[in-house]
Amino acid sequence: MKKTILTLALIFSGVTLFAQSAEETLNKWISTYSQLNTEKNWDGMIANFNQCISEVPTWDIAYYYKGLAEYNKDQFQASAASFSEFISKAPADRSILMKAYMFRAQAFNKQGLSQQALADCEELLKENPNDKDAILEKANAHMAMKDYTAYIADLEAAVVLDANNADLYKNIASAYGMQQNWQGVVDNYTKAIAINPNEASYYNNRAFAYYSLKTPEGYQAAVADYNKAEELGITTAQLYNYRAAINNGLKNYEAVIADYNKLLEMNPSDVKTTYSRAMAYYKLNKFKEAIADLDKVLAAQPKNVNALKLRANCRNKVGDAKGAQADAALIKELTGAK
Repeated sequence: MKKTILTLALIFSGVTLFAQSAEETLNKWISTYSQLNTEKNWDGMIANFNQCISEVPTWDIAYYYKGLAEYNKDQFQASAASFSEFISKAPADRSILMKAYMFRAQAFNKQGLSQQALADCEELLKENPNDKDAILEKANAHMAMKDYTAYIADLEAAVVLDANNADLYKNIASAYGMQQNWQGVVDNYTKAIAINPNEASYYNNRAFAYYSLKTPEGYQAAVADYNKAEELGITTAQLYNYRAAINNGLKNYEAVIADYNKLLEMNPSDVKTTYSRAMAYYKLNKFKEAIADLDKVLAAQPKNVNALKLRANCRNKVGDAKGAQADAALIKELTGAK
């Protein structure tokens, strides 16, 4: 009897020791992965995974950590697979489960798997309809699918939650631009400007939308916006070209010449701009200035018939009949005109 009792005691003692060992092992891995996460040691998380799961196969969080590490190493396919494994285990902690859905949605989007990303975003929004990050990730998926209407709807839902976010209005405006809905672009950049009135790019982009409306009021507003964009620091050839084109349509030739002057400061040998400035001078009856520009054009392009015709006209205007006749003769020679 004593021998039997002793044997049972040893067995129960062994069970106790085993239970303590399993708990200690789990705590060891919890501590290890917590430290690796704090250090952002993604390689360490991945390298330790197999040993961890072999020692504590029921610790599902290991799959979450592996997915997190792979995501941060841009291994998006592997990351999505790890998060899928974690999600399949139906973890009780809803907070971590939702994080897994978010990371997997992002990993899917990174791979161009938009439909899968949308499905994960819908799971997140079932949990919390006001999850702004999920709404924005959903918007990313719709943008990748070029579904601009859905993209706009997503961002407008995000605006309800974050009304003072100028970037949201900017992105909505960009989507309207892809649809060539220029009034939508104007309206949303106007909202962005109300939040951040010193962002030069907002005025620059709204100016193009105003210009694209093709209305007299739109042209005037476009010039005002380009002026503001320049004031705030945008001094690009694109701005000067667009503003010159608009002012030319508005017959504001002094402003046209001012922009061409800036363009020629950037690129003095630009023949096209030099010719365009000559045209603006001609319209202002500044024939000598036009001739000077046309001389430069013809020095670079001696067979430019349009430049010769314009210079001949300007020479007649200033009383240079001999010069005008010389240009006319050259035009006849180049064109074969009788």
